[in-house]
Amino acid sequence: MKISIAMATYNGAKYLHEQLDSFLCQQRLPDELIVCDDASTDYTRDILEKFKCTAPFTVTICCNDKNLGHIRNFEKALSLCSGDVIFLSDQDDVWSEEKITKVLNCYETNPAVDVVINDAFYADENLNRADVTVLQKAISVGGGGGWHINGACTAITRRFLDFLLPFPENNCPFHDVYIHRWANAIGNKLVLDEPLQLWRIHGLNTTSNEMVQAEILSPLKQYRRTMNLEVASSYLQKAQEFRMMSAILQERIESLQHLHLARGFPRLKKKLEQVVKANENRARLQGLGWFQRKVLILVMIIKGQYSHFKGTKSIAKDMLR
Repeated sequence: MKISIAMATYNGAKYLHEQLDSFLCQQRLPDELIVCDDASTDYTRDILEKFKCTAPFTVTICCNDKNLGHIRNFEKALSLCSGDVIFLSDQDDVWSEEKITKVLNCYETNPAVDVVINDAFYADENLNRADVTVLQKAISVGGGGGWHINGACTAITRRFLDFLLPFPENNCPFHDVYIHRWANAIGNKLVLDEPLQLWRIHGLNTTSNEMVQAEILSPLKQYRRTMNLEVASSYLQKAQEFRMMSAILQERIESLQHLHLARGFPRLKKKLEQVVKANENRARLQGLGWFQRKVLILVMIIKGQYSHFKGTKSIAKDMLR
């Protein structure tokens, strides 16, 4: 089984050495490292070139002439990988030495799985480890392991990558969100409940949402933090993104057939359409009066639409707004 690592870099010189060193310490070394540098202006490229000269595996460095942005840079790195399993990597984390070995074990014992995501410890910029893991935080925020979608903790199969590429030109969320939305919809994802790396939080991370905070909030604090946010536009945006996924599903039937689907094509198509409708309904809630709002919430509960969000947490939030 050939193993690739797809890494996207941009002005990462400050922390890059430690991540590259953690690749060298793997019990099972990768076969190739594909790095796409997004027009860095620091010493990132120099570090990569020096690493390439001494690494015991193939290192390919692609330097973009202009900045593509995080999503397109990762898409490019993934497209250049030739492995059977592709590990996504940020430029500033540190992997434990058994990460590749343990993720590969998951694939070997679960042949229908196309996405494996491991847990990780939060760490500060000096790699001081927090007691909270990313999976624990995801569960506290969303209510289930499916909410753990950190790209830096993700590995995917070649056959799944062939289905995913190219990323959509319009209405494409972050690359990890896109990958895990498909995996959660198809049912080909395995969550490895074991921290296999340090996720370094240093203030310049691409991710800027609730997940970058190594703190488990109480339901009340979570509600207070989000109660005044204007969310209608975000639900409409998600509806557009899932509608786009439904169109892609029809276009890529041939590559979809290479996957071991937990849901058949008609059920998968229907599920995506249900997610679109659920997001449109949550957007509608923002402009309704008290009575109409409660009626629509009841309809959404009966139709099971809150299963596409945070379940009872989302129901309570909508009821109390």
